[in-house]
Amino acid sequence: MGISGWLIVVAQAIIVVYVLDETCDYLIGSERRYRELSLLATVSLLALYTSLPWLVSLLMPDVFAGIVFLSSFLLIFNDQLRLKNRIALIAILMIATGSHSSLLPIAAAFVTALVLVRFIRGQLEAAALRKVVFVSIVAPLIAVGLGTATLNYGLGLGFKYSPSGRLFLLSRLFADGLASDYLHDNCPKQPLIACRYLSNLPLTQTEFLFRNHPLLNALEGHEDEMDAIVHGTLFGYKRRFITSSIKATFVQLAALRTGDEVRTYAARTWNSAVIEHVFHRDFPAFQQSRESRTTCSPWPILERRLTRRLSG
Repeated sequence: MGISGWLIVVAQAIIVVYVLDETCDYLIGSERRYRELSLLATVSLLALYTSLPWLVSLLMPDVFAGIVFLSSFLLIFNDQLRLKNRIALIAILMIATGSHSSLLPIAAAFVTALVLVRFIRGQLEAAALRKVVFVSIVAPLIAVGLGTATLNYGLGLGFKYSPSGRLFLLSRLFADGLASDYLHDNCPKQPLIACRYLSNLPLTQTEFLFRNHPLLNALEGHEDEMDAIVHGTLFGYKRRFITSSIKATFVQLAALRTGDEVRTYAARTWNSAVIEHVFHRDFPAFQQSRESRTTCSPWPILERRLTRRLSG
């Protein structure tokens, strides 16, 4: 409501704790003493040893990925949920899934896997149970997709769930080198716009998306060509795409620290205008934050120390 960005942080924390509480109730049992102890232990461990506190405190949808998995799991497996708890989890699932366009296909794939597990175990035979699963999961996910597409239509972006289309996947394929290889192999056969840039193809996702690369400007309005490059690359280099995906997952788990992007780039370089427009009461504090003053990054500190040594 534009009152304060801190209210978003509070709301995200409440949602996370509620879903964790429901998870502990299902896995540990509903006896109050053990449930409260398990919740306290879970929250404490997550706060100390994971990036959860950082994600909860971001005005970003990152924290909702975990919420999608847990709420879907509870809605499908916990048949003892009371009506008010089920309604709360359905609402949370819809909020979480609708927070980012990548989460709907992820939720759909995860839900399909969970339903198959229950079906294989013979736990989805009753028609009433199938109806509950449909009402609790399938209908809300369909509603999220239609709602997001309607919102984009109202913004003049077309009746699409993701107006960016294949743009982000294409940037990933350029970063892996797969899209570049596809273009080098197929440009003699296809008159693609991207073929004009064979000597200057982007090497990273950041270069393609955020550094005004000429190819990105050239492909604007040519979604059909972006689709053709993505489809051709994925079908032409299936094994390499799977291998690079696995490698990128391990790199993300092992090499990237929580908050690396904020440490590398000052928050003011991309968030200032939005914070000032939406949360103008918070803007003075935001300007004085460590993110805005770049003191989260080690590079300005190292640069100042090096300068002092050289000048002294």
